[in-house]
Amino acid sequence: MAIFALLSFQTVFSAEKSSKTMYINLSPAELMEKPSVRAKKITSLEYGTKVTIVKEKSNWTYVILDEDSSVYGWVPSGALTKKKVSTKNLASSASASEIALAGKGFSASIEDEYARNYEINFNDVDYIESLGVSVSQNEDFIKSGNLNGASNEN
Repeated sequence: MAIFALLSFQTVFSAEKSSKTMYINLSPAELMEKPSVRAKKITSLEYGTKVTIVKEKSNWTYVILDEDSSVYGWVPSGALTKKKVSTKNLASSASASEIALAGKGFSASIEDEYARNYEINFNDVDYIESLGVSVSQNEDFIKSGNLNGASNEN
């Protein structure tokens, strides 16, 4: 019985240790039902929203909102930062270029390294990101192009 109690305590302790607090570093970040851009959108999370990380899968992270634990789902991992962000003074917290880079999952130094080593110009990527595409437009594009077997998935 003592061994069972010790194992239970260890399991709970390691689960608590593995969960961590992070913050949404772009706005809006879509909270999805599944780890896919084609999944149903639960809600939009604003810049600075505090979340608890539950698990990660590929480039997606399953989170629970700290302010309302009944709200949970998947966000792109690039939309998260360990750094506490301020929503009162966005200019001092993160620059527009930092927010754009976070959307790509890059930092300025990583983007610079890719640009140098692989002669990549991110200006076109920045332009396309500035156009903005809704989730439904993205879904239509994926379905019409039958990307990743989209016709077989919801």
